[in-house]
Amino acid sequence: MKEKYSKDLIRVIRKSQNYATHIGDKLLGTNHIVYTALNTRYGYNELTDFLEYHLDVSLSRVLRKLNGLNHISSHRPEELTTEDKNHFFISMTHPVRQAFRRAAKLSEDLGDEEINLIHLLVGILENENDPVTRVFQEMNITADTIYDEYKSIISE
Repeated sequence: MKEKYSKDLIRVIRKSQNYATHIGDKLLGTNHIVYTALNTRYGYNELTDFLEYHLDVSLSRVLRKLNGLNHISSHRPEELTTEDKNHFFISMTHPVRQAFRRAAKLSEDLGDEEINLIHLLVGILENENDPVTRVFQEMNITADTIYDEYKSIISE
């Protein structure tokens, strides 16, 4: 299956790359992607709507916790070279690549035509060792919670 990504997912990945570089990180992590996806300053998207309206998640609460992760994981900006700052695309961490593979499989299993932000969040949360997963677990939200709600919506 040739992977096709939703417009929201493409937009969030681009913005999260910029965000990661801006805060001085050389690698794109799950924390950057989810922070950018949930930050409505960049606009609402399929994931913000889903979490707010279907799971009653406080986006501001999640963002505060993720922002703490971003500052903990960040390198000091002076550690980045000019070449690093000028790259349009920064490398993804191994957990991000794994999450994309899981998202592609989920999308295919559900018969969706595109991989979207909800698929990607489920893919991220399936990694129990990911700090983003722990943030969501504190609010009793798991990959299964999101998957079950999403599946019920698309099967209506």
